Amino acid sequence: MTANQFKRWQPLLWLLPLAFCYWLHEYALRSWFWSDDFAWLSLHLQLFDFHWLLKTMFEPLAQGTIRPWSERGFFLLFFRLFGLDALPYHGLVMATQFANILLLGWLVRRLGGSIAAAVVAPILWTANTSLVLPMGWASDYNQILCSFFLLSAFALYLTGHYWLQFLVFVLGFGALEINIVYPLILLAWLLLNRKDWKPALPLFAVSIAYYLVHRHFAPGMKDGPYALHFDFSVFPTFFVYWRQFCVPPQWYTLPRHQPWIATVATVLLSGALLWFCARIGRVAWFFLAWFLIALAPILPLRDHITNYYLAIPSLGLAAVLALGLDLNLPPWRVRLALAIPAVLYLWIQIPSTRLASRWNCDRSREVRVMVLGTLRAHELHPGKAILLANITPYLYAFGMAHSPFRAAGFEQVYLTPETNFTTFDGLEPPAYFALPAGPALNALRYEDAEVYEFAGERMRNITASYRPWARKNIPNILPSKVDAGSPLMTYLLGSTWYSLEGSHRWMPQKATLRIAAPTTSNRKLAITGYCTESQVHDGPLRVHFSINGKEVSSEEFIKPEAPFLRIVNVPDSVTGKVEMEVGIEVDRVFRSSPSDRPLGLAFGTFEVR
Repeated sequence: MTANQFKRWQPLLWLLPLAFCYWLHEYALRSWFWSDDFAWLSLHLQLFDFHWLLKTMFEPLAQGTIRPWSERGFFLLFFRLFGLDALPYHGLVMATQFANILLLGWLVRRLGGSIAAAVVAPILWTANTSLVLPMGWASDYNQILCSFFLLSAFALYLTGHYWLQFLVFVLGFGALEINIVYPLILLAWLLLNRKDWKPALPLFAVSIAYYLVHRHFAPGMKDGPYALHFDFSVFPTFFVYWRQFCVPPQWYTLPRHQPWIATVATVLLSGALLWFCARIGRVAWFFLAWFLIALAPILPLRDHITNYYLAIPSLGLAAVLALGLDLNLPPWRVRLALAIPAVLYLWIQIPSTRLASRWNCDRSREVRVMVLGTLRAHELHPGKAILLANITPYLYAFGMAHSPFRAAGFEQVYLTPETNFTTFDGLEPPAYFALPAGPALNALRYEDAEVYEFAGERMRNITASYRPWARKNIPNILPSKVDAGSPLMTYLLGSTWYSLEGSHRWMPQKATLRIAAPTTSNRKLAITGYCTESQVHDGPLRVHFSINGKEVSSEEFIKPEAPFLRIVNVPDSVTGKVEMEVGIEVDRVFRSSPSDRPLGLAFGTFEVR
């Protein structure tokens, strides 16, 4: 091929990493929603006005994160446009990663790499298993979007668009907190090239201001897996991530896995990366610095080592491996040997990535069957609750444990009472989502519920066979937790309660309910509800709680509490009894229009603990 012919076909070379990304992560496009996705999909339920929109977009949420573009805005907009059709969500993720691939290739080429290195670098990055979750899990879009902002900002700097660089950098904070390291990335480039470092100063000022504001509104966690530990533990954490870049955790589940292969691969790739940096010079050192700088904020999280945290740092080491192909060392056997690290890396990463991507896709599609099948059951049986049987631990962990039906506005979905298995750490036990035995049997008796089981490709109605089995095998006992906001527990409430309103129920001046008595002494009764401004407008509101006619607590509400939690002691005299009657009485009521009915308090749950 002549030089002119090569130039003519050269643009097509940029399609290779795009095609590779599509092939490797094809299961990401087939995936559905799972786990944290359902919390973000439910955000639209709290958009009452413009104030709530701002609150939803910018209020610190999970672990103090503030990510309006990659999480809140992404899910709010796409749910409004596409609902529960997951393909457009994953399509945007794939499109953003395509842009990242082109940006990385352009940077490698611009900084002195050959066209071969520019094509290979994004392929090596795309192959890394750390991209499996960001590509296939919509909740992890923040990693992909933040990569776009970091790569775009640096590309704009190199092309002299300094103000656009500044704007893109500032916008990057809405994608992920790691964006704060961009000034260090730019400074590393300036110092390695012996350039004036002053252009980085305004960016450092922004990062410092962001850190201070973020710490003010979202203080760091002092304990738990997200607590930061600034001690010598950062060094073993670093080596864990370095090893995971070379040999990912998924490799150890493959049939071809051998312990000695993982050890040899880690040693060989580590040696190659450092040797390439020494031989290539500043460009390779810069990409190594990218890896170290982007990884640094993660290292204090010693108790939350997660493979996808490598998504942004790994592009730096992928670029170094690709640049190693440019070393023009004689003889030809040496030049051929330079490709061995990249080939070994791909030999390990590609099957690991395909395996993990396929596994996540399969789990998410099982959740899709459960959620959409249950919503269809709700359409077929309007007004009835749906009980789910034979839910597997993975289906529970990926779906049911995250209230997946709430986004569609349907919450009367429960696990059957006999559901019991050990789930993953950090998740509520299955009993939290199971309908207690007594209410379940009562609902089945009066045909207020239908039972469906997960049958692989569909949800199957088994009510006819489950009803007689439940009567024979499930004891008809009162629950230790009564939800006043559930229509299935109305039979446990006294006659004075008003009709259900959403997730709560109002009482007049007096009300009662039945609940299981504790089996051991020194138990508490946890009570949740809502006290509004109207109820305390004329002064403090006093509420009296009694058990079996004997007052056990007198609580005072001085200001609105929505929701409130009150804990009252359960007298030992009821221990061991079948049930107990809880009484509630307020010292005054207020009237609301248009019904003009007397209102005492609104209650949610009553639970013996």
